[in-house]
Amino acid sequence: LAMSEAMDSSEMFRHLSSLSLDEKKYVSGFLAVIMIADGNIDDKEVAVWQLTCSLANFPSMSMKESIEYWRTH
Repeated sequence: LAMSEAMDSSEMFRHLSSLSLDEKKYVSGFLAVIMIADGNIDDKEVAVWQLTCSLANFPSMSMKESIEYWRTH
């Protein structure tokens, strides 16, 4: 936990980019589930999720596809 708190964003994206395809899909879904947990999907949250997925070289998936992958794996 301490290492993650000290990690800068460029290092975080390097780590996320190095994940396997399945791991990337899972993380994408996990982030989407966190975002929708309060029942209020804000445009800014969606933009951050999309940016994160893009910068981490996650596969192109809709939020629904990401959540479904997370739920089934």
